[in-house]
Order: sequence, then C-alpha cells, then structure tokens
Amino acid sequence: MSSISYAARALESTGLPAEYAPNFSLHGYTGFRDSHMQTEFMLDYSNDCQTILSMISETDHWHIAPVTASEYSDFASNIMWGYNNSRLLDDDIVFDAWYYRETTEPHAPDNRVAKGPMEQIGPYAGRGFEFALFDADTGLFIYIDQFG
Repeated sequence: MSSISYAARALESTGLPAEYAPNFSLHGYTGFRDSHMQTEFMLDYSNDCQTILSMISETDHWHIAPVTASEYSDFASNIMWGYNNSRLLDDDIVFDAWYYRETTEPHAPDNRVAKGPMEQIGPYAGRGFEFALFDADTGLFIYIDQFG
C-alpha cells in the first residue's frame, strides 16, 4: 500500500490526465544508480479507453501506430537492460499507441535502432527515457521510466 498512485503518475508523465487512473496497478523499481521503473495497469471502463486514445492523438510524444507484442519485445531487448521479460504479453496483442521521450542528456549513439513503428526514434542516444504503450481494446497501459 502506498499513498503514491503509480498509475496516476504514469498518465501524468505521458501528458494524460490522472483522473483516469485506476486504484490498482503493478509497479516495480530497481532502485539502482542505473534504474528501471515499470508500471502497468488496466483502465477501468471501455469508454475511458476511447477517451484516452483520443487524447493520445493530440498529445506530444505519443504516436498512434500499431505495435505488436514481438515489436515491443524487440524494442525491450535492445534498449531496456534485460528487464524486457518483466511483462508476459499475449502473442496476439496489438497496442494502438506508443510514447517515447528522452529524459537525460544524450551521449554518443551506440548503433541500436528500433525497428517497426518505433523506427522513427532513430539511434538510441539518451541514457534515460520514458516509454509507454496503450491498448484501447483491453485498456492495458505500460509505462517505463529508465535512467542510466
């Protein structure tokens, strides 16, 4: 139990209103110097899912584009320091939107480049970033904050 609503924090961090946050979320944090925080939750109501998807289409750093489970897995294995297995997804899930924002000063790119819908990110140059996925059909929202 915590007074912090990690779901509300995830929504606010990605430019969305916290009022849609459910009371329950799964949250993990490594707590090291090179940290990785992940929050996952399901929106409570299907009409909230459509409202959030509509807001996403007008919010900076969000991209409306389908992302398959394998594309997400590929992204995670290339950039998320081995924490990519922290979420077991159905192979047939297709997210409706993704979010990416670098949060720390860039350093030299290391030739890792996302494939598929996240390709427009280009070479990963930031030591830290926020990344999120949203599936309007299920209401699943995944938020990752990585720093290193």
